[in-house]
Amino acid sequence: PEAGLGWGSFGRHQQHLRLEYSGPKVATQLRAFRRQARNDFAYPDLFGESRTLDHARTRQTGATLSQYLRFGEHQLAAHAWWQQADRQVPPTRVQAQSVATQEDASLRLALNYTYQTGRWQLNARAARMADRIAYRDSLLGLDTDNRATSYWAEMLAGYRPGTHHKIDMGMQFNDQTGRSGSYSQQGARQTWSWLARYRWYPAGGWLVSARL
Repeated sequence: PEAGLGWGSFGRHQQHLRLEYSGPKVATQLRAFRRQARNDFAYPDLFGESRTLDHARTRQTGATLSQYLRFGEHQLAAHAWWQQADRQVPPTRVQAQSVATQEDASLRLALNYTYQTGRWQLNARAARMADRIAYRDSLLGLDTDNRATSYWAEMLAGYRPGTHHKIDMGMQFNDQTGRSGSYSQQGARQTWSWLARYRWYPAGGWLVSARL
């Protein structure tokens, strides 16, 4: 385990934590952090007078988790990543005041499975990604909440008929959706793709590849 604290100028301080375990068949890793700052540093305005930056606080929180499993020819890895940030948007040099805020949030989940035996190798991966950006400014009457979600999956099979040859075949799927308070309709799309590839490794360090 590992833990730490940090402090800095302009109200900056942070904390982090890391826990790890590793064995012959199982491994786990957990990390978490938190940062925040006032960002109240001095700067010259348009008239050359020194001012202190106002409405500029930031705060970030996040965590990652990774899990690895291995049983013979099978390997499985799972990953999770989450992060959230809240920040006050400071006024520009021509603004007298700002009350704008922005919130960013992200969540990533991923799985990876690998199987290898003899001349065959199979790899399957899947992921889900979700993002959010919320921007608010009561002085301008803005309150937008933008969200996007993506699902992704891939499978690839490889076969080696000989020492100098390899054949790969695979498919990939992607589903994306997005919505915003500024638009009445939700955007969405789906894509499929297929892959066939042949690779030849002749003597002399050459590689010949054909792909469809």
